[in-house]
Amino acid sequence: MARELREELGVEVRAARPLGVFSHDYADGRVEIELWLVATFDGEPRGLDGQALCWVSLDGLHQYDLLEADLPMLAPLRQALGVN
Repeated sequence: MARELREELGVEVRAARPLGVFSHDYADGRVEIELWLVATFDGEPRGLDGQALCWVSLDGLHQYDLLEADLPMLAPLRQALGVN
């Protein structure tokens, strides 16, 4: 996870904890996603592969077209952040 964030976003993770592993079956395959809560990091996140980035509150996520595989992660993330 730390290596991926360094390579994709240019940040160095200082503190993080796992929130779980989530699986989802699509018609053409299965994905497994590890969810981590990164508490502190160094650097300014930027899309090193040209991807667009923006900060979004949990309440603002409904405005985005999340993938089906992402949806089960919202409740554990809310719980970890202490957001109802």
